[in-house]
Amino acid sequence: MTDYTGDGTALDQWLIAQRDALDADLATVLDLEAGLREVLIAAQYEVLDDDLGDVLDLESGLAAIVPEARPVPEARQGTKRTREPEEYSDDEIRAIKTLSIHDRWALRGHILRNGLELAYQTAKELADSGERCTTHTPHESADFWARWIVANHGRFDDLYEALKRGLDEGAFYIRGHLPIHRSPKEELLNHWSQRAIEAKQLTDQAHKWRNDVVHRRFADEAVVRGVANPPREAVVRGLSTLMLKIADAIHAVNDFTGDDLREAGLQKEDLDGLRWSAQTKWPPEWQEEIDRDSVPIGNGVFEVRQGNTRTSLV
Repeated sequence: MTDYTGDGTALDQWLIAQRDALDADLATVLDLEAGLREVLIAAQYEVLDDDLGDVLDLESGLAAIVPEARPVPEARQGTKRTREPEEYSDDEIRAIKTLSIHDRWALRGHILRNGLELAYQTAKELADSGERCTTHTPHESADFWARWIVANHGRFDDLYEALKRGLDEGAFYIRGHLPIHRSPKEELLNHWSQRAIEAKQLTDQAHKWRNDVVHRRFADEAVVRGVANPPREAVVRGLSTLMLKIADAIHAVNDFTGDDLREAGLQKEDLDGLRWSAQTKWPPEWQEEIDRDSVPIGNGVFEVRQGNTRTSLV
């Protein structure tokens, strides 16, 4: 740097020279423009974000990319998860598998939509409410079941009516669309007729139990407790058995493992509950929804469970 000479004018000149030299040195060391750009990035980002918000509808765009997580309808919760594929009866599945894809698809809609799923849900709710009996003494248990059958006997009518309505619709379809002497036709009709008979017998047992409880309550409370167990056991056991048989029927009409549905000209309706395998062939326009909403349930079998949000499965 220049040495100070003691002259005032010279001092001013010296200070100016020192400032210029300092500016030059700082300009060499520091990139001021780059520093300013970094400071302004945050402000520029906020401005850009506001501008994009005015131009783009981000919520609609996300809705188009991310599938909506739809809740499973209450009447279907648990319906498709009763047993694993290897556990349910294959007699009905074997009979249904001999039908054409078109007939099976139509039969599925007739049976499920018209009452079979509602029948299962009603049976399951009855069974679940009975499991709330956590009492241990015979007196407390008898009192619980006496109140239970008085409160729930009418629901056995609902169960029977829903089951019969669904099976009647299925029977009406196959009587009108299958050849008269085709063996699966008679096999299925016999299956469904027996289920309706069992449901009616269960309903009659429930009403008899309820009547015993109500009529004898006014006569002798001890007698009520004494007669409650045999009808209770018959009804609870019959309810559990019927519920599993309804589940078998639901699984049978939902089973499309190994099938080719591409050329059947099917109308895509409710896919919830469909069971399929890697060998199942779907119409291309269905594939994304099938992959998105399906979960593995064992033995190479998948099940469509709407409300299950997935991007890809296979």
